[in-house]
Amino acid sequence: MSAPRPYRLDQAKIADTFRARLPEHVSDLLDIAIAVHSIDRLTTTRDLRDSIAGGWCRELSAVIEVRDVDFWSTAGVGGAVTGLLEWLTDDRWELSFVPFRRQRPPEETQETLFSLRPESTAAVGCFSGGLDSFGGAAIDLGEPGDLELVLVGQSGTSRARALQRQLAGALTFRTARVQPLLVKANLIGAKGRLQDRQQRSRGLLFLSLAAATALVAKVGEVRVYENGIGAINLPYSHSQIGAHMSRSAHPKTLVGMQRLVDMMGLGDLRFSLPRVFDTKAQVVARIPEKFADLISTTVSCDTWSSDRQPSPPDGKRAHLCGSCASCVLRRQALRASGMHSLDAGDRYRSDVFDLKCTTESLFALRLMLGQVAELDAATSGPDPWAGLIEAYPQLVDARDALRELRSAADVEDRLVGLYRSYVDEWHQVNAPTVDRYLGGVGV
Repeated sequence: MSAPRPYRLDQAKIADTFRARLPEHVSDLLDIAIAVHSIDRLTTTRDLRDSIAGGWCRELSAVIEVRDVDFWSTAGVGGAVTGLLEWLTDDRWELSFVPFRRQRPPEETQETLFSLRPESTAAVGCFSGGLDSFGGAAIDLGEPGDLELVLVGQSGTSRARALQRQLAGALTFRTARVQPLLVKANLIGAKGRLQDRQQRSRGLLFLSLAAATALVAKVGEVRVYENGIGAINLPYSHSQIGAHMSRSAHPKTLVGMQRLVDMMGLGDLRFSLPRVFDTKAQVVARIPEKFADLISTTVSCDTWSSDRQPSPPDGKRAHLCGSCASCVLRRQALRASGMHSLDAGDRYRSDVFDLKCTTESLFALRLMLGQVAELDAATSGPDPWAGLIEAYPQLVDARDALRELRSAADVEDRLVGLYRSYVDEWHQVNAPTVDRYLGGVGV
């Protein structure tokens, strides 16, 4: 099938922000990313339960208009795009590239008299409005020096855009070292249509926008703000395989993007995961005091941006489910970092730390605590790294990718430390449902 249209990607925002022309390969990368993302979202022929019967993987194809057909059609470049997509989505993709037939937009053709690129040391930061992206940016901005952050946000809903705008605006008000760049990217006319809830290709779209921004602004680094537990995202259950767990910020995904951008030949650009050896609680604990009051503004919920359930009159539980893994991990992090006052159970429709919570709402918490027990056993033996990769062989991929990203020299020891800290933090949550499970009673 051809890439469905129409969809909206405001790539002109990048050119306008820096008063710079978009190179052809940058425009092509963005068109490819939004095209495959739209196909991924609108192809709904799978379900998580289908994996056992072999029905999880889809056969997807796209015909995409590009400006440089020869470049994208080479085996190395086209294969890099396809390989990254298949890693992210667990689908089989067939991409075909044809000449660009539409009129070139002004951001690709018009030269500017002067540029507004960052003049000091700068980096692009991926900014979603979640606790990790805010925390990572706040930690960087709290460090001494003149690092300027171009915070790139991407959203397809007005609710998410409003949150990103509010947080980025607050950071900008408190420091002159922030340049927000919030890009609208969404389908047009898709309201009411069935959509794939996984949206695993969203990671490619977000990273492509960040890479495009860095290349146009001539910034040498894209910083992906995700804690190590969330970035590597080990399965909570051994029935979860492959892309059942999101790989958007996985080290191997960043390596794939790094290789693809290198092939484009538009300058040196490095992808990094600066908080990959920190747990979410450790990220929260490191947020500078001058930004800490903004923590409660952030949102970590898998369904929040698209939830249509009416809010209660007091607004305290507006659209936060409380039962998804993202909500649970956020609450764990706030408690384990000593910020209990920010973890208000009545903010959520389901309070999984309350013994009165329904069994159905406890599903994700139970899986997460089962994983904690397995991580505890794996790291308690004489050779904790061997124990970890026996329980979770996919950690070998993460280790190798982190080495390629030059994240640290002692990657294995750092990963052992990460998961040991994560296990210890769960014992600091001080919640009846957690204490019952970790104490062997069960929930």
